Amino acid sequence: MVVKNQHGWTRDRVDLQVHAFVHRKNHDTTLSIDLRQAGIRTGGLFQEMLDGAECPASIHHANALRLIVRESSSPRLRQIFSTPAAALFPSQIAELISLVDDTLEKLTGLRIKGPYVTAVRHFLKQCDRPLANGDPVKIVEMKSRFNAHGGKPIDRRIAPSFDPFNPRENTPPLSAIEFNSFKERDAVALEHQTAAVQSIITSCEALFNVHDAFIEKLRIARSTDLPNSLHRNVISNIEDGGITTHAVFKTLDPDTRFLLIARMVVNARLHRSPSKSFVPSDSVPALVDALPYERRGGAYDIMLSEFYLPRHIVTACIAVLMATTGWNLSTVLSLTRDNVRKNEDGSYALEGLKSKTDQIQLTETNENLSSVEPSSTQIPSKEIDDRTAIRSLDYIVKHRNNIETHCPKSLKNDSLFVSLKMRNRSSRYEFDIQNPTKEFHQICTALGIPSIALAQIRNLVANRHYLSSGGNIFSTQDFLAHSSADVTSQYLNTTLVRLLGEANMLRFMRLLEACILYSTGRQNRLTKKQLTDVQRNNLLLFPTSTLQDDKIECIADRWINSFGSYPIVIGENELKHTIIQRRFYRRSTSQLISANHERFVRFHLPRILFCESLYRVLSAGQFAQKLHSLEAEFPDEANVIH
Repeated sequence: MVVKNQHGWTRDRVDLQVHAFVHRKNHDTTLSIDLRQAGIRTGGLFQEMLDGAECPASIHHANALRLIVRESSSPRLRQIFSTPAAALFPSQIAELISLVDDTLEKLTGLRIKGPYVTAVRHFLKQCDRPLANGDPVKIVEMKSRFNAHGGKPIDRRIAPSFDPFNPRENTPPLSAIEFNSFKERDAVALEHQTAAVQSIITSCEALFNVHDAFIEKLRIARSTDLPNSLHRNVISNIEDGGITTHAVFKTLDPDTRFLLIARMVVNARLHRSPSKSFVPSDSVPALVDALPYERRGGAYDIMLSEFYLPRHIVTACIAVLMATTGWNLSTVLSLTRDNVRKNEDGSYALEGLKSKTDQIQLTETNENLSSVEPSSTQIPSKEIDDRTAIRSLDYIVKHRNNIETHCPKSLKNDSLFVSLKMRNRSSRYEFDIQNPTKEFHQICTALGIPSIALAQIRNLVANRHYLSSGGNIFSTQDFLAHSSADVTSQYLNTTLVRLLGEANMLRFMRLLEACILYSTGRQNRLTKKQLTDVQRNNLLLFPTSTLQDDKIECIADRWINSFGSYPIVIGENELKHTIIQRRFYRRSTSQLISANHERFVRFHLPRILFCESLYRVLSAGQFAQKLHSLEAEFPDEANVIH
């Protein structure tokens, strides 16, 4: 059978050209998807992604896609597939993957479901049409609840603190925000950056709350009597500081296992040194469930959390301090016991060190701003009224004190943000700085919040400060402790200024598109908001209609109303428009006068004078040669009025 090099589309069906490798031979065939039955229209994302995909496609991918569109009962999934990529945002692509997951969950006959999601991702990444914010589809993060090679959903042990489909949180990126003025743009951008920072702090608070609840659970378990069903030798061994074997643990119910572990930590002094016997922490469901994500040695880490902070809590403390101080990662990690001081009112004075310049940075964290006087330092002090920052510092200082009390020889670093390494066969623990960047990425995945690099938190905080200060570059320089305003300007240009510039460009292109549709008589394709924008912000040099020109303020009107102070940018399009408009006025002046004399005097006469004056200025200036060459492209009409 001869297979075409493109998929066949009709109004009601698509014939996918596919190939399969069976019995060591390639077989090419056609696989049809009934679009009418699936409720999917042509011309949308579904067609765009298949047109961009390889042809012939893999029969496994094609079968998986056909099954999903055939079995899905979601109107929203059909709507997204029927909408062009240019009208979609990354959040809607993520929503599409979630709807695919919902469809697969209902198919109880499928044992392995991950490959079906992989097939949809594969086709989506082949779409060569950009999204509404200009991003290609392939760079969108398409998270699924199913593993790539298995049917078991990803276990999120902590409830997500971020709802990706909440309209308040499901906002477009900063480069795609909508606004009508620069003041509104800055306000929306400030709200955008503030929400991003607050999302990080709220997620870390969720981890702190789970941590506190688990510590209380450990204390209650340690004070609870062991059940009488346990053999007296097991109870005696636990009370004498022994370790229960794995074989015994397997015979116990989960609650009893947790009671034994809570006793063993203290009685066997596991917080001081590891036991020579194997501690079956991984077989205690309560320890495993307290982890936000699966990690080797994580259950053992959680087991000691009453004395030492688990690695993910240490990372959350780092993220909170970065979000409240605006420091970079290396400066936060430079904090030691000697440069953290707690004041009588509960506030903290922090003294960090910049790794590049060895410059000292001082910060006051307080709960009551009125009770703390700004300190006089080489770098302007910063006062942060954030209870979460106070809470994280309380955690981390107590954590460091416990390490120095129980395991002073295990410390490998002076930083406050050390954590326990995975227990090995040695007779001593090791506390050192792990990989906070990797840990934070895993935290984002576990909590379901948009993935962000730990280093980008400083960018978000800096952008928020710049916007909240009204674009004051010097205030932002002091906040970031930069050596000069030039450094701050370069820092902002790589993040905030670039993104806002893209937002300006996107707004301009949307408005220009609306103006063109209006000028070509296709007003029915414009929404009410677009029509209002055209009437208020017409980008064309002259009005698009002689009948509705009293509702449209074009560039010519703005120049006239400003008495010549409104700036006009002249390019090739403006030259062409001037030529065409001048010929229109010279040809139609008598008709405009006779049609409505009052309208002619009020609207057309000032524009005619402006058009003729602009033409003469251009003819006598640097645009003269270009103007005449363009004029030659438009032959004179026979009925031109002289």
